[in-house]
Amino acid sequence: MFGNEVTTKNGDVAEMLLELYVSRLKSLFPFVAKPHLIRNTRNAPLYYLIWAGPNKLGLKGADYILRQGERVGKR
Repeated sequence: MFGNEVTTKNGDVAEMLLELYVSRLKSLFPFVAKPHLIRNTRNAPLYYLIWAGPNKLGLKGADYILRQGERVGKR
């Protein structure tokens, strides 16, 4: 019905897209926080949370807040 076309999935596409997105943010903002993976209650990945802005103090605050989320998930 659809011919003999075979589709393959590249396993590291998510990481490549994340790197591309972060690099684009870094080209627009001087300070970009490390991406933090957000998971649901079943520990399945949902999305990455990334802070970007013009202020170094904002980056420090964002990193602190995002690290707190990692602790909450490990309780």
